[in-house]
Amino acid sequence: ADLGFRVRAADLNELFAQAGECLFSALVENLDAVRPLTEQSVELAGDDREYLLFDWLRELLYRFDADHVLFSRFEVQVRPDGLSAK
Repeated sequence: ADLGFRVRAADLNELFAQAGECLFSALVENLDAVRPLTEQSVELAGDDREYLLFDWLRELLYRFDADHVLFSRFEVQVRPDGLSAK
C-alpha cells in the first residue's frame, strides 16, 4: 500500500525531518509518547533531492522493519551530495 502526506517546512533540513516524523506518525497512534532512548546516524549519498527524500524515507522504513526501531525525532543536514541525520 502507498502512503501520501504533505509536509511544509521553513527549509530543506526541516522538510526532511518533518517527513520522517510524518512517516512514523502514520505508524503509531501518538508519536509524542515515544521517548528517544538511543541515537542512530544515517548517511545517504545523492544529489537529486526528490530521490534523496525517497531514499531517506526508505532507509527509515528499513530500520523500522529490520531492526524494530521506532524513531520520533530527527536532525537532518541536507548537503549537495547527500544527507547526514541523527
